[in-house]
Order: sequence, then structure tokens, then C-alpha cells
Amino acid sequence: MRKIRYVAAIVLVVLTALSCCFVFTGCYCQHKLTELVKEPSTCIKQGLRTAYKCEKCGKMFAYTVDKGLYEIKEREKAPLGKHTVSADNEFVMPEGKTEFSDMEVYSVCAECEEKFVVDKDGLIPFTPSDNNGVASAKHVREGELSATEFTFPAGTQSGAKQIIMPLNDSKSDSRANVHVPFEANESRYLIVYIYNSSDKDVRITYGAECYGEYCTSPEIAIPARGYATAAVDVYFSRSQPRSYHELTMISELDTAVTLKVLGYYYSGEKVKSVELTSKGRTEYMLGEKLDTDGITLTATYANGVTRVLSHGEYTVNLADKELTVEDTKVVVTYKKMTFSYDIIVRNFKRGENFARGKAATASEAGFNPSQFGLNKLTDGQYDNFNAWGSDPHDSAMSSVWVQIDLENIETIDNIVLYARHDGCYFPKAYFVEVSEDGVAYEKVFEEKEDATASVMGTSPRNILFDTVNARYVRITATELTNGSGGKYYLEFAEIEVFKTTEAN
Repeated sequence: MRKIRYVAAIVLVVLTALSCCFVFTGCYCQHKLTELVKEPSTCIKQGLRTAYKCEKCGKMFAYTVDKGLYEIKEREKAPLGKHTVSADNEFVMPEGKTEFSDMEVYSVCAECEEKFVVDKDGLIPFTPSDNNGVASAKHVREGELSATEFTFPAGTQSGAKQIIMPLNDSKSDSRANVHVPFEANESRYLIVYIYNSSDKDVRITYGAECYGEYCTSPEIAIPARGYATAAVDVYFSRSQPRSYHELTMISELDTAVTLKVLGYYYSGEKVKSVELTSKGRTEYMLGEKLDTDGITLTATYANGVTRVLSHGEYTVNLADKELTVEDTKVVVTYKKMTFSYDIIVRNFKRGENFARGKAATASEAGFNPSQFGLNKLTDGQYDNFNAWGSDPHDSAMSSVWVQIDLENIETIDNIVLYARHDGCYFPKAYFVEVSEDGVAYEKVFEEKEDATASVMGTSPRNILFDTVNARYVRITATELTNGSGGKYYLEFAEIEVFKTTEAN
């Protein structure tokens, strides 16, 4: 009896397998499937979807998550594809529009030669930065992006040059000459947008470094109170993925002329995904403003290239407001995507700044003690280059400390560190120690990776710790950031020391 049941069970399994095969394929063949790979569509020709063909019975099948494997009579066609971007591009400011974000980019399709509007997800913004030359410069806002105004003085001669190093508005690099977010050893298209805010027509050329030389645009005429664009190819090698730019004035100027300049590197790829990669600070005091410099959204493109989005490309719900204890969640919105994280706002206020006007010492003299002396750390001045800077170091992993003598033993629980006005040379890793006698020190805080430091964040670092008694406050940097010349420095504009109390 047991043997009969065993044989019956085997027969049942076989019949079930055959019936399943019949249901899904309509035959009793034990299929041996070979994949017929997808043929991509173009804008003028439909491609073919992926299919599978049985080597035994010759039948074809397709697969979807909903249907599973199902039989088809012939290969299924895919929808027509989108236009293919070519090198033939045109950049147009629509009539009545004034902001660079309104500009439309047209390309002639490489397949059908039809002119079409390019998706702006493929345009990567950068901010030109003053390096050296005849013009003075200042940063301004242009819609959602940052721009730079270059003012050429009266008397500027034809052929006068302004060297420019593009700053990345998306904060991806601490150096003035930006690492652009593209694969190395690739040629990329550069679009520079220029507004002439003066009453004089001017003529210029615009160039960018390409294969070690400057690739220069044809002469560009910019009408008074008008716009123009320049377009050049740039090439980024693996060892030097950055680009130096050069603006040459062709007109001779009898009056001063101001040109507002910003630009895009053209990727041609779409954003595939976006991730909140840095939140910045998550603990604040009552009345402080959110550390938006610490917020980083990173976009990944279809070709795998990543870049950090610029501040103007997304919104933050708590930006530019004094925080209250009811503010507990930060919401960051990019297009239809939202990202959020929790913050804590302490119902505290600061008392006297014990460090103001007190003596500071350091582990080294500094690169220019006569002009950027240690007194800068406690003088209450934060603007321009009012800062102390260390000696130059060859390695980022160098240790430098600065110390404030509060003159008396004070009860403290809060230190605020200020970067110099442009955020340069703020340390990436550092810790805080306190001492009553200048001999025995206690570590009260440590930062192993200041995410904002490497992207020139200018927000003050608000450090909170358990209440201690201290006369000496020492900040030791263990990882520095670098700049022009490849040297590493430690720089602070100001150091403040407080005792916090509960707010009324």
C-alpha cells in the first residue's frame, strides 16, 4: 500500500509539471530558451523588446512581471525613442525672459535632423570666479543660480584678459578651480551666458582650457543692456579634471563696463536618482538659523556620473528663519522629490562671550602674523579676510592648534567657530579641549569629518557640550583643507565661548 502511494505521488508531480507547462506555453515541450536581446528604438525607428526563443520547438515568448512568461507570435515592438542630442546646439533666451534659468537649449537630432528642445537636466551650472586680470568681481544671484559680475574699468584696452577659474555652484570642491562632475578623458560642451548691464556695446571672446590649450569662441557682440552666449568645447583629463577660463575684451573702453557671467557644462544625460548625502547640523539653539550649507543633495545621472546640486536647485522649508522649539523637521524638496530629517532646537540663549578681546596663542606663528595675527580670532570682526591663518602644510593630515586664554576660570558649555568669509581652510577634522591650569586638558568635543568644510561652507559651527569649568579653550585641527598652490592651512575668522542658560 505504501509503495502504491509513493508511485501515485510521483505521477501526480509529473502531471502537475506538464499541466503547468501546457498552461503557460500551450505545449508539452520542456523548453530550452535563448534570449533575443532588445534592439533600442530611435526617434524614427521602433526597436524590439527582449524575447526568448525555444531551441527545441521554435516558439517565442515574452516576459513581464504581471503576466510572467507568455507565448508571442512575433517580436514585440518598443515605442519610438527620443531625439538624439548632437553637437549642433543653440541657446536662446525667450522673448520677455531675463533669467538664465529661463534659457532654452535646442539641438538638431543626430537621427532625424529635427530641431528640438533639450531637457535641462543635462545642464550642470557653475559660477565663474575672479582669479586675476583687469576686472574687479563680485558674486550675485541670477534667478536660482549664482553669477559673477566683472567690472572692466574705463581705459581697458583691446586684448585685455580676465582669467577665470569656475567655482562650482554645487559645492563639489573646496578649491577655486573646480573639479567638474564628468568622467575623465571626455570632451564636454561649455555654455557661458553673459549680460551687459552697461550702456555700451562690447565685443569679447571667451575661451576655456582644452587639451592644455585655450579653445576660444568666435568674437561675441554683447549689446548694451543685452544678452549673449558663448559656446566652446572643453576636455577634462584624468589627472586634471578642471577647466581654466579666459575672457578677452576686444572693445576699447572709454567708460566702465559690467558683465554678469554664469554658465553650464552640458552633459546631455538625465538625472536618474537623487540622494540626501549630508544633513549638516541637527542640534540648534533658539533663534539660530538652519545650517543650509551643510545640506547636500547628490544627483546620479544615467551614465553613472554624479554631481552635488546647487542650493538654488532645491528648496528647504526652514531656510532663512530663526528657529523655534516647534521646528523639529527639515524638509528638502527637489522637483517632485522630498527628503526630510529631524532637528532639535534647544530652548537656550547665550550669555557673555568670554573670548572677546582675550589673548590667543597657537602651535605655530602663522603664514602672515603681521597682517593676520592671532588677535583676529577674538576681535569681533568676521568680514573679508579678517582671520588668522596657520603656516602652510604639505599634507592635510597635519596637526595645528589655537588656544584662547579666558583670563579667569569660567563655566562654559558652548563654543562657536567661524570660517573666514569665503569658507576657505576650515578644518575637516578637529577636537576641542579645555583646561583650568593650562596643564591638564579635558576633551569635550570631537568632529572627525566636517562635511561642510570641504565644500567651503561659511556657516558658523555651533559646538555644544556638557557644562565645564575652564580658563583655557584649545581647538586642535587634525585634518586641514587646501587651496591654491596645493598647500594646506587652518584658518578661523573668530572663536566665541559662552555659557548658555534656559530662555524665558
